[in-house]
Amino acid sequence: ICYELSIERPEVATHYVMSDVSWSGQWAWSQIAPSIYGILKREPKNLDNLDKLLKILQGSSMSDDLIEKLASRKCRTLRKLEHLGRWFSVWIGVAPDDAIAALKKRITLISDPKERTLLAMTFVTQLFGGRRIDGAATRQAFQTPAHLKSLYLLMHEHIRRENDINRANTGVYSPGLRDDAQDARNNLFQLLNQIPGKDSFFALMDIAKMHSDEGSRTWIVLNAKKKAEQDGDMEPWSPMQVKEFHEKLERSPRNHRELAELAVFRLLDLKDDLEHGDGSL
Repeated sequence: ICYELSIERPEVATHYVMSDVSWSGQWAWSQIAPSIYGILKREPKNLDNLDKLLKILQGSSMSDDLIEKLASRKCRTLRKLEHLGRWFSVWIGVAPDDAIAALKKRITLISDPKERTLLAMTFVTQLFGGRRIDGAATRQAFQTPAHLKSLYLLMHEHIRRENDINRANTGVYSPGLRDDAQDARNNLFQLLNQIPGKDSFFALMDIAKMHSDEGSRTWIVLNAKKKAEQDGDMEPWSPMQVKEFHEKLERSPRNHRELAELAVFRLLDLKDDLEHGDGSL
């Protein structure tokens, strides 16, 4: 790998040992990760080679703290946007709080809107992996409702929906970075929408309030309401609960939610007796 990097050229990918190890050498990743970590202190010239080394590093057992240390230093020193976007995806994968704040600040320092979009597209594509990326290896500390909300709003600000490429019914085409970035931006929303619970519901409602497109706001609110309905569905009963209910017309609560439901049912029983019982006025 060191030899391949010593002869690399920015425009020509190396398709030898580095490629093989990143593709099918998972068994060796944790053992060689410390050496890869040292190698990466000097930035590779070729983006494909950088992608392969980052995949090995993030897929290894190396600690998040060490990866954060290297990625944060890279994000503060690198100038080339294609490289910078890759390292921001690495940093956000292990330390999203600091990394998202740094990414927002870094984007605002870029005066050219096209370069802002380039950094955003490179970053979000690396976060999920695109059609030409050998699998997304980014770690997943960012996959919380709060972080996904921040990233989705940030990406929507700089990868605007009105500028999206519509490939429908256009025949055969060769997808580019913009296609991958659109998909990755939308994946942020889908990932948030799949997380059950109150936090993701409120995150969706916040996005609806803050979204710049009025048509999208209505659609996002609809998704939030569907999520609330799905989260409100009862969990499947276990065979023992079915047996218990058959014998006692009761079932023991398994968690706080089922206990709360049982209390509500009791109140509804009292309400029904007061309103429709023999002693009701």
